[in-house]
Amino acid sequence: AAAQQPKIVHQSEGGGITRTTVDATDALGWVYVEADDDLAELDGPRPGWDLAFSRQRIMLDGGVSGDAGVEVAIVEAPRLEDVTAVPAEGFVSDAADDDDENQEPEYAFDAWFSYNPENHVLTPKDLVFVVRTSEARHVAIEIVGYYDDAGSSGWFTLRWKVLP
Repeated sequence: AAAQQPKIVHQSEGGGITRTTVDATDALGWVYVEADDDLAELDGPRPGWDLAFSRQRIMLDGGVSGDAGVEVAIVEAPRLEDVTAVPAEGFVSDAADDDDENQEPEYAFDAWFSYNPENHVLTPKDLVFVVRTSEARHVAIEIVGYYDDAGSSGWFTLRWKVLP
């Protein structure tokens, strides 16, 4: 059998910043990531996962989605380089479903995109997400894309760095 392609590919940009592509095209499955280990792909929801990706959704191992206490703070910043310190406040985690049209939790990362109803395109907002991992490490993540070169959706492009 052919080896399974990795769902996560990293490329160093230098200066402590890494560009990572996440294949989240499977609407039924999640890609689990260990943020304490440089966004390493895990083979499922085993202890130590911090983030999980499925289509446009990003789930935290915290709040209603998990028991590791992972939280995120949203920083309005145009670029990853603009975030140099851990925010003093504003950390939240996944919450129970509210009265919206879906039956899913209210994911703390849900604010990452703008949706165009005419062409159904998701566009990343100028936000940087600071994730407090299960091991109390802080990773700043900028979402810069959601489509591959062919225009297929579900391909996250992230830029990220560890904060001191």
